[in-house]
Amino acid sequence: MTLSRLFNVCMMVILLLVTLLLVRVQISMVRDSIHDQMAANLETASTSLGLVLQGAFLGGDPVMAETIVNAMFDGGYVKSIRLVDPDGKELFKREFADDEASAPDWLVQMLAFPRTELSREITDGWNVLGTLHIEGHRGYAYGYLWRAVQSQLWILGIGLPLAVVAIALLGHVLLRPLRRAIMRIAILSLNHLPGTLPGSAIRELDALAQSVNQLIQEKHRNYLRRKLKLLRWRQSLGFHKSPRVVTSLTPPSQFRSTQGDMLLYQRLPIPMSTLLTWRQSESRDSERIWLEFQRIWPLALAEPGRGVPISLTLLADPWWPQLRALLSSQGPLQLEWQATADALPEWCFERLSELSRLGFIHQLGNFMADKSSFLLLEKMQPQWVITPWQPDIPPAYWILHNVTVHDLGAGVLLEDAPQTESLLELEFNGYSLAGGGDGLTS
Repeated sequence: MTLSRLFNVCMMVILLLVTLLLVRVQISMVRDSIHDQMAANLETASTSLGLVLQGAFLGGDPVMAETIVNAMFDGGYVKSIRLVDPDGKELFKREFADDEASAPDWLVQMLAFPRTELSREITDGWNVLGTLHIEGHRGYAYGYLWRAVQSQLWILGIGLPLAVVAIALLGHVLLRPLRRAIMRIAILSLNHLPGTLPGSAIRELDALAQSVNQLIQEKHRNYLRRKLKLLRWRQSLGFHKSPRVVTSLTPPSQFRSTQGDMLLYQRLPIPMSTLLTWRQSESRDSERIWLEFQRIWPLALAEPGRGVPISLTLLADPWWPQLRALLSSQGPLQLEWQATADALPEWCFERLSELSRLGFIHQLGNFMADKSSFLLLEKMQPQWVITPWQPDIPPAYWILHNVTVHDLGAGVLLEDAPQTESLLELEFNGYSLAGGGDGLTS
């Protein structure tokens, strides 16, 4: 669960609890108000009934009294009226509609309405004629209460979704700087170089953004310093192409860890001549390269766990649509792009990003630590960088070379290593021995 989603869920739960509490308090206040109003109405009704019943009994006409009672209270908020003489004999009784509440059962069970009763003595001035007992109709009270609850439910039905949307938008806006900072830190943890964070109007978030930006800028400065030093050193050594000595008909296909006999990466075994041609290819050879790639494609289908060597020339038109369709038909694979000295246009890197979004894993082969190779490394962000062995190179050069590559989150695999001693001290992650290739022959 993301932090934004957790924040939204917590805020919505709190909102719901507060809303339910407020509704419960509001309904209780409405219930108490209705009860007080019924008590006041019964007080007024008892006075009126006292005068009516007093006149009716003194006049000796109880039928007329009952008619007046029916006319005044039939179907109203009074449930029963009883008149009892001083001896306890019931002189008059009138029961109105039953006490069935005109409201849902859950409301009746949740809010028990108290009984509303009132007693008043009726006198002729000196003598007590009787006691009048009046009881309020709870069904009438529940009806008023349910109508009040319905209006509140309508308001909640409209206001609560709006409040949920407002909380979601507010959480998204408030947590956006924090999400960005977390993403940058996650990228830094992978030794990649993310972009800097914009400032924030919130002081704490702005301080966090500045701290993360300082880490990014420091890492970027260290990488550029090592990269420039490596490029100058490489230029002073005076080599531009790999002096490759072919010791096998196929290039090495297995790269093992320098920290133990553990397989790190497997390349699809293809003819050595094909691989060397792709590393020195030019755009005019694109048709031949496409035909050669189609030839090795069945091997990639048979062994999907191995990295597939591929030429960067195929990113250009007219081969890109065919290549994308061919790769998409198989699903995510490991693609080992063979670096060349040729500069690539920007749209080639956009197509590499498209393949990354489709789930393809990039590896960078034939890394020569020149400007074009570093541009590929920065744009492609591969998992492994495969560099050919260069004889007569000082160990300090290899250490700087590998540390600089590690700054961008890629591991370094040495191709055609003459021996395995001291490779770990030179900061290599893995190696393949010279002459250790296996697979097809040309």
